[in-house]
Amino acid sequence: MLRIKPLHLVLAALLCGPLAFSTASVAAAGKPSAARYRVVDLGSLGGDFGILQGRSINLAGAAVGFMGTNVPDPFNPDCFFDCNVDHAFLYQGGKTYDLGALAKGVSSLAAGITNAGLVYGQAQNGKLDPLTGFPQARAVQWIDRQIVNLGTLGGNQSIAIMANPQGQTIGGALTSRLDPFADQPMAGCRYTPISGAGANWSTFAENSFFAPGATETHATLWWGGTKYDMDTLGGPDSMAVDVNVVGQAVGWSYTSFQANDFGVPDVRPFVWNLRTRKMRDLGSLGGACAIAAAINNRGEVVGHSTLANNTTEHPFLWTAMGGMRDLGSLGGDFAHANAINDRGEVIGYSTMVPRGQGQPPTYAKGRAFYWKNGTMTNLGTFGDDYSDANSINSPGQIVGEIFSPTTGASLIGWISDRGGPIVDLNTLIDPASGYQIIAAGHITDAGEIGARAIAPDGTEHPVKLVPIR
Repeated sequence: MLRIKPLHLVLAALLCGPLAFSTASVAAAGKPSAARYRVVDLGSLGGDFGILQGRSINLAGAAVGFMGTNVPDPFNPDCFFDCNVDHAFLYQGGKTYDLGALAKGVSSLAAGITNAGLVYGQAQNGKLDPLTGFPQARAVQWIDRQIVNLGTLGGNQSIAIMANPQGQTIGGALTSRLDPFADQPMAGCRYTPISGAGANWSTFAENSFFAPGATETHATLWWGGTKYDMDTLGGPDSMAVDVNVVGQAVGWSYTSFQANDFGVPDVRPFVWNLRTRKMRDLGSLGGACAIAAAINNRGEVVGHSTLANNTTEHPFLWTAMGGMRDLGSLGGDFAHANAINDRGEVIGYSTMVPRGQGQPPTYAKGRAFYWKNGTMTNLGTFGDDYSDANSINSPGQIVGEIFSPTTGASLIGWISDRGGPIVDLNTLIDPASGYQIIAAGHITDAGEIGARAIAPDGTEHPVKLVPIR
């Protein structure tokens, strides 16, 4: 599994809430004297995996994601995820509900849930795109567990990635206009820290919908029964990935119809304002590609950009007053920001040495980082494996995962308190539970953590880690 954040999964986590203990003190003590979390298994739909992603838990404790079933995917080999049918789920009130799809026997995913209980994501409709031959999918919402098709902008794919407390839901949709770059990989945006290996490039549509497209992709907002086409920064395609409480949405866009040395137009991050309905180009750090990953409620944006040489990638922080700031790296030539909280604390991933200098054959040596007030802190790891940070809440508690430097497989979920030593979440649960926490993807204001775990029966389940008060 490639440890590069896929563009279509660059999801923000602007979440908040203190835990009932200090992770720094636990780390200093070595072993906690008692379990700090209760493991809540979110169940299974018959398959052997389950995933929580994005803002997967709300303040009421409801959780969403998607799970595998034991039904073969009818579109194999163009499978939705694992070549069995996968379905969105909702865990609420101690029960797990299968949210289904837009047709029987096809797949769906839930990308997140608002505090009001609005669930959003993507669902297949059982049809093939006549222009690509690939299964069609639509942006959807689930209201009281009833699915609502949000539609497209005239094309055959769409997806809902994020929603704010007002229910303003953002993502992207295909239009009816043919895209001259539909089959061209976003090569300039897919610089990787892999040494001596070919790149796994994807097209703009594939990075947006999990599917190819023949027509233009446009960032889209759905609200109150209305679709808003956010347009682009001058090129054919754009995609939105996060939205804050005042309706500012961020994403990335081609800037023209003129191909650069990579065969596609330059890519820039944008902020789109619901009030003005205009898209603002946030610039770059000098390279051909810059991408926004998240925006906080103060309008601060993080993402990553290539530098002028287009072989180095750094995270950035953009503010309306200060513009784009290079956050640097931990010594390597590849780094990206994953999230920012409302205090301006940034988390992400950085390599520690340039490519070709002392790393394993697959990955450049990398660590999760925490950035605050101009200082980037290496969050460390366990043993010789690598780490990545996935979510930060408003008080600054961070969750992430340890992964294998050779296979990319997730190994251990961890937590850190505002850049302090990371703590293995498996030391904070009852060992008699039989669960092995392999990744932590989300932490809420109440301190609940959405995670992936190996269950006692050996299958992978999504779980909640609920603080023991």
